[in-house]
Amino acid sequence: MKLLFENWRKYLEKGYPGTGVPWARGGSGMRVDPSTIRVLEGPLFWLDSLFVVVEYEFNGKTKKAGFYRSSGSSVADTEHTKGMWLPTYGIDLAKTWIIKHDPKYPHPDSELGAVTKVLGQSAMAQQGEDLRRQLKRARNTTRRNLGIRNSELSDKEAEEINAMFSKHGVNK
Repeated sequence: MKLLFENWRKYLEKGYPGTGVPWARGGSGMRVDPSTIRVLEGPLFWLDSLFVVVEYEFNGKTKKAGFYRSSGSSVADTEHTKGMWLPTYGIDLAKTWIIKHDPKYPHPDSELGAVTKVLGQSAMAQQGEDLRRQLKRARNTTRRNLGIRNSELSDKEAEEINAMFSKHGVNK
C-alpha cells in the first residue's frame, strides 16, 4: 500500500506522463508572487467586458497574459461570473466571441488562477463596474462623434483589443 501511494505521489508531481506538463488542477506547486503582478495595458471596453494585459513573475520568469472582466451575461447560468477576471487570448472576430483559455476557470492554485485572484482583489476590480460604465458612456460619445453604428464601433474595439494582445504576445 505504501508503494502505491509513493507511486501516486510521483505521478502527481511529474504531471501528465506523455509530456510532463503539470496538471492544470492544482497547478505545478510553484507560486506567483502577487507583488509582481501589474497591468501593462488596458482596460479596453468591448460588449460590456473590460480587457487588460497583465505581466507577472512565475518560476523566475516574466510572463504575460490577457484577461477580461466577465459580464456574466453571455451564456445562461453564468451570472455568478459577473465581475470575475478570467484569462483570454482575445476576440474571435468571425464569431464575435471571447476566446477563452482551457480551462475557462483556472484552478485557484494554478499560475493563472493566482493572477486571477490578485486581479479580483485589485483597486481596478473594486472600481470595475464604475469603470465599465464610464468606458461605455465614452464609447457612446465616440460612436456619435464618428457617426457610425454600434456594430461598426464594436468591430473597431475588438480589433484594438486583439492588436493590444498581439503587441504583447498573449493572443492565439
